[in-house]
Amino acid sequence: MITFKSHHDPLDDWALKELTGHYVNYRKQCSARDQPLLPEADFRLYAVCSRYPHNLVNHVTLEPVHQGMYACERGTDKIRIIVAGQVSREPQNALLHLFSASAETVGYGAGHYEQRSHDTSSLVGRLLGSYQGEGIAMSYTMADYRRDTAEEYLKELTPEERRKVLENLTAEERLAGLSAEEIAAYLKKLKSERPSRKARPRRKR
Repeated sequence: MITFKSHHDPLDDWALKELTGHYVNYRKQCSARDQPLLPEADFRLYAVCSRYPHNLVNHVTLEPVHQGMYACERGTDKIRIIVAGQVSREPQNALLHLFSASAETVGYGAGHYEQRSHDTSSLVGRLLGSYQGEGIAMSYTMADYRRDTAEEYLKELTPEERRKVLENLTAEERLAGLSAEEIAAYLKKLKSERPSRKARPRRKR
């Protein structure tokens, strides 16, 4: 179970109470009726926040585990707290960096995050768009994101799918970037591949 608090919403004691409540309900729903509940070890509780939860440390103790990651115990429940703005700046943490709300860190995350699906791609796009709407100036812009995403998708397309994409371009746009020699060589190749027309025999008078 995961709860997330952006830079607008504090991760406080009440948020952890909500997380625990959702966990209890989910555990009941996952367990078979008239059977013991599934073991607690089958579940993990995570709380991700953009900034360090100063309000929370007034009520619970956060034990550092890794950079930007803390362990929190509430009764017998163990909750892992992840502060997106503090985790180490490494490619494997790129997704977390996107939620840090720090212009520099978000830019790093967007530039290093590897797209897994079209759904996550659109999610990241909306996230970057919302940051720009809030006036957070990032060196990595939406234009950069669209360009990088398009380049990644083009690599995955088959030759036939790429040709369909090019159908929307003008002849001039298709040839842009090719040298005159490359264009001439391709035209020569096309001409050589065309079947030669046999001359029709003349009719005898």
